[in-house]
Amino acid sequence: MFSREMQHKVKGISMTMFSQEDVNEISRAGNSAFNRQYMARHTTKDIHASSTDLNKLKDFIHQKYSLKRWFSEDGSPEPPAQETRKLGASISKVS
Repeated sequence: MFSREMQHKVKGISMTMFSQEDVNEISRAGNSAFNRQYMARHTTKDIHASSTDLNKLKDFIHQKYSLKRWFSEDGSPEPPAQETRKLGASISKVS
């Protein structure tokens, strides 16, 4: 429902022919591997998906997939060293 609004690639299982590339990607990674990447930097202080508030759910999906707010290519919860240096430089300019 929200994924189509955000123009994400969505395939319904009963009405779609999956390419071999799609099948290989799903087999290789699956939901748990994608969640390790997309939720790697998510903490208890961050927003959580809500099953009762559709606006909160939509915001969560947008932050998770469109903005990649908590994404980490390798699934690591720590930002890469280069990103850490940039953050440190920004903080020192503000001080």
